[in-house]
This record gives sequence, C-alpha cells and structure tokens, in this order.
Amino acid sequence: MSNHLSVLVHCYFLAALAYNVASQVLHDMAGRKLAATDPVFGILFISLVYLVYLLKPYLPLYPFTLLILVLLAMIVRFGVIQHLLNYSPHTYHSRLSWSLAILINVFGCIVLPLASFYSGG
Repeated sequence: MSNHLSVLVHCYFLAALAYNVASQVLHDMAGRKLAATDPVFGILFISLVYLVYLLKPYLPLYPFTLLILVLLAMIVRFGVIQHLLNYSPHTYHSRLSWSLAILINVFGCIVLPLASFYSGG
C-alpha cells in the first residue's frame, strides 16, 4: 500500500508542476495564465514541498512533521480555498482550469499526508 501511496504522491507533484509550467507557457504565448496564481511561485512552492517530502528519510520526525503540516496548511489555504472563493473569468483561463487547480490541490492534500505518515504495516 505504501508503494502505491508513493506513486500517487509523485503523480501529485508531477500534475502540480505540469499545471504551473503549462500556465507559464500559456502566459508567455497568449498573455493569459491558467489561474490567478503566479506560475513561477507555484513551481517554486511545489518544488519546496517535494524537496521536504524527499528529505523525509533524512530529517528527524518532529521537524519533518512540522514542515509538512505547515506546507499542507498553505496548500489548503492558497491552493484550495483561495481558488474556491475567487473564481473570475478575468483571472482564470476557463472553468476547467479553475477546477483543475482545485482538484490537483485537493488530491495533494489527501495523498501527501498519507504518503508522509502511513507506516505501511
């Protein structure tokens, strides 16, 4: 089960990075992003979360737990609630891009803590 969780959390990171890269490419080509979020900030933030996740075997439990919980709280606040409450056709490319931003982050908020803390046994 923990191997499946690991695959799912890597899929989350890949989806989040791909969304932000696509948003930046769209912005560069058409002058419009997929979401109101700055794609460069999104890429840097998700890279930080991924780095913390990958460092789990090398960090003591308490600092790792604190870091992951703070980062998860930020994902909930800025990746889910911010998008949910602020849809506008002027700041999102489409309802689909708005929905994807929310779904990717909800998925991450589910699989990241499970993959981080599930002992597998």
